[in-house]
Amino acid sequence: MSPSDDSALGVYAFVVPILLLVLMICMGMELTREDFTRVVARPRAAMVGLFGQLLLLPCLGLGFALFAGFPPTIAFGIVLISACPGGSTSNIFSYLGRANLALSVTLTAISSMLCFVTIPLWIRIALGLFGDGLENDAQALQVPLVATALQLFFVTLLPVAIGMAIRGVWPAWSSRVREPVRRGAAVVMGAAIVLIVGGEWETVLEHFRDAALGALLLASATLLSGWTLARICQLDTRDAFTVSIEVGIQNGALATMLAVSVLGRPDLVVFPGTYAVLSLVPVGLWTVSIRRRFTNS
Repeated sequence: MSPSDDSALGVYAFVVPILLLVLMICMGMELTREDFTRVVARPRAAMVGLFGQLLLLPCLGLGFALFAGFPPTIAFGIVLISACPGGSTSNIFSYLGRANLALSVTLTAISSMLCFVTIPLWIRIALGLFGDGLENDAQALQVPLVATALQLFFVTLLPVAIGMAIRGVWPAWSSRVREPVRRGAAVVMGAAIVLIVGGEWETVLEHFRDAALGALLLASATLLSGWTLARICQLDTRDAFTVSIEVGIQNGALATMLAVSVLGRPDLVVFPGTYAVLSLVPVGLWTVSIRRRFTNS
């Protein structure tokens, strides 16, 4: 890696966590204590959704990465994105599809709070399986569990709690600013991801076919799996759709932060970046289909 590459990586490693922190604060400003009270009042849907997000989805991603024969860079990216929670994008699609928006926001928040414990474990598993193929300049990747968990705590759980506190103290102000701030941060984050992927353009071209195919298949499989799980657990159509969206959409911004800031490997953003774009195709078609069902019912 050249000095200019090191400088660019340092900028991304500084900027991306800040943008993610802003997005998570905005998510916290969407929440109240009543959202969590609803989980206690109707625990089945929340438990099914959390099981799908925190266990079913990473297991699907890991199995997909292992048995589909992807190169290590793509295989690791699949596990990385599968370990991440939904993010605000899932809330947007739940709103567009007339899903249970309160359940969607609550699932996103709780999974984001818990991911600082679960993600380091999945990363360690992925490194054990694919780490030899990811060695760079004869150095294997190392991910200390405690340090990674602490870093995730400061960009997930803590900012969500700060956002909730801001809403509690200044409800009118938070209602006024959270949407434009979230949109602005999301646009800048998107631009940062584009720049990171552009900096790894040779890797993108080399693995684009695998990444594109993997992204479409993974998104479709996770949507179907989330829906099937919810229906087996006898959730109604609206809650089942909500769970499928939460399981089917992952937080590309968080995956980017992990690849750049924690692992120091922007080449690992290739799959999460491709997934963030192409997953919108099956998710969008699924949302239109379900919305039509709600409209006709």
